[in-house]
Amino acid sequence: LLDVIKDEFDRQGRNDVNAVQALLLFNIGNSELTAGELRSRGYYLGSNV
Repeated sequence: LLDVIKDEFDRQGRNDVNAVQALLLFNIGNSELTAGELRSRGYYLGSNV
């Protein structure tokens, strides 16, 4: 899935966020979450995003 997101961003010439960041933002949606909530929901696994 990350490859598909990256390819679409490349096609559009977007470089403001990477595929991992975009997927994280998509999963969060309009919610306001703490870092602990992100970890407990499995959205954030400690990578450097």
